[in-house]
Amino acid sequence: MKRWDKGNHKTNSDSIRYHVNKHGEGNTLKYLRKAYNFNKKGAHKVTRIDGTTIYKRKSGEYLIERDGKIVSYSPSYK
Repeated sequence: MKRWDKGNHKTNSDSIRYHVNKHGEGNTLKYLRKAYNFNKKGAHKVTRIDGTTIYKRKSGEYLIERDGKIVSYSPSYK
């Protein structure tokens, strides 16, 4: 949880709950592990003006970070 950014939510916990419900099929620990272990090597990287960095894999899996913290993760693009 320490590597998670609150993004547009009030707290890190609120952000994690939101993203687990949206992308993680309700399994918080599995979702956090997969986000933490996302392999950036070989992923397409885009850095936005607001400082967020998006890493996308050909499989559709993606990770969004800001200042080294995870903003969002999805095992596949939906």
